[in-house]
Amino acid sequence: MNKFVKIAFVTVFSAIAAFGIYQSQKDELQISELVLANAEALARYELPDVTITCNQHEYTSPGQCWKELGDCRRLGQYYRDCEFTGYQYMYCTTICNL
Repeated sequence: MNKFVKIAFVTVFSAIAAFGIYQSQKDELQISELVLANAEALARYELPDVTITCNQHEYTSPGQCWKELGDCRRLGQYYRDCEFTGYQYMYCTTICNL
């Protein structure tokens, strides 16, 4: 009988502990409206709008977003030629496309 009481006690204790853990995981996290408003305000302007301005027209001299490619021959002389990269920090001018 003593063994039966111990097993019953352990079973009841385990059931109560499991129920408490289940209840604690089921509850949703309560966040105040002020915290939500702050998070939204910080996230709203996280990335600024970026405008990429590159000279991409085939018949204009390359400029921003172009890099040196090599040489081209025009009117009997060699000039540097440019290749489009898309990176705004690069710059190259040429008369090869004219």
